Amino acid sequence: MNENHWFIAYTRSCQENNVAAALNAHGIRTYVPVRKVVRQWSDRKKAVDQILIPRVVFVCCTEKERRESCAFSPYLVKYLTEFPRAGKPAKVPEAQMLDFMEMVSGSQGEVTVTDAPLQPGEMVRVKEGPFEGRVVEFVSFEGSHFAAVRISVLGAALTHIDINSVERVSCAESEK
Repeated sequence: MNENHWFIAYTRSCQENNVAAALNAHGIRTYVPVRKVVRQWSDRKKAVDQILIPRVVFVCCTEKERRESCAFSPYLVKYLTEFPRAGKPAKVPEAQMLDFMEMVSGSQGEVTVTDAPLQPGEMVRVKEGPFEGRVVEFVSFEGSHFAAVRISVLGAALTHIDINSVERVSCAESEK
């Protein structure tokens, strides 16, 4: 059972990159979602990387590596579980993780992660923009339209999408 899975590691405050570097040094693949934001100082503006989900690092490894990885970095606090006190670590399916990584890297707008309960959305194909040709979940949230990627335990990642840039897909197409 040496199959790799995506797990969600919880870190100490502002230690996401240190945890990722420590795990990477031991051959474990990690992902820290960041977005570029422009910060204004009194004398200049500068584009900086901002952590999208504070205190979270996504870790791709085997179950054995996950258990041993807490020793690699003192800043790795724990792995999130499916249910409080369940003991079973939450796993993010590979397809969801790839969609989430593509959303973060390809989105021209802001990506937001919310744990608010979202009504199930409709599956649509994007006709134009950075997600052109992809089938995504189309949800309405706080009066706006978003492409959503659901992430177990954390909620959903959302990015604005124009209602005119999508078309409905049949049930058979959305299950592919």
